[in-house]
Amino acid sequence: MPASTRRQLFGFAAAAAGSLAHAAKKNTFDRPIGVQLYTVRNVLPKDPDGTLKRIAELGYKEVEAGRGELVQYAPLLQKYGLKCPSVHLETGLITGDKSMAAPAGVTLDSAIADMKRLGVQWVGVPYSGKQKDAEAYKRVAESMNRAAEAANKMGLGFFYHNHAYEFGGDAGHRAWDYYLQYWDPKLVKLETDVFWLSTAGQDPAETIRKLGDRVKMLHLKDKSFGAPVHYGEDVKGYTFKEVGTGVVDFPAVLRAAEQVGVEHFYVEQDQTPGDPVASLKISYDNLRKMDLGAKNS
Repeated sequence: MPASTRRQLFGFAAAAAGSLAHAAKKNTFDRPIGVQLYTVRNVLPKDPDGTLKRIAELGYKEVEAGRGELVQYAPLLQKYGLKCPSVHLETGLITGDKSMAAPAGVTLDSAIADMKRLGVQWVGVPYSGKQKDAEAYKRVAESMNRAAEAANKMGLGFFYHNHAYEFGGDAGHRAWDYYLQYWDPKLVKLETDVFWLSTAGQDPAETIRKLGDRVKMLHLKDKSFGAPVHYGEDVKGYTFKEVGTGVVDFPAVLRAAEQVGVEHFYVEQDQTPGDPVASLKISYDNLRKMDLGAKNS
């Protein structure tokens, strides 16, 4: 066999082997990952510099903060290269609920302006609470529509973050049903918390797909084995687990997120067994090595 022919055959074989290897290559999660700072609420005030430095060193690129947290910690976030694309506003700024009010002197317009100045892209409602009837849910939803209009006028998006209570009750008469009925879908986008969806007996991946491109952000936290369906936030602390150590099907969640165009992924763990930054490391490492299935499958 001529040397040139042998070289061609070896070349074809190498190309074929490369194609097979590419086809077999697994799709691991490579999007930027953020931290919801509620996870470190007990250690952040004691050592802001050290806590944010450790978070950045783990590989996290973003954080999600409360309005006041961002105002306080913005210089440190910049120091450690941590972006803050989204912020939770005090619910009272939007709904008028005095029990969840902002500090004196802070208005919705001033809060949005401050967030715009600090480079935030999204502002939203972290919790709205149960309402007494459909008309009350309508009023709250319409207050969110108005807040979203104000945010949009300043170039920011607006979102709502779910818990479990929204899914309690009879279908068609749940908080979630009323909100979906009265929100303007062009204005109010969604930050889907997969733990609370699972706690409420919902399938997180299926829910994300159904909501489609309204879902702009995810809260990623896992749930312990054997946890019952529950429609309140009063769950046992051990129910919260590091991503990849519980029952939530995160590969399915992340595949659904990619399908609908989720923009930001925040690890949040409301309760941790020890050092919250150590728990954040477990979640980060598990997300980075998570096998989402074969590419192009």
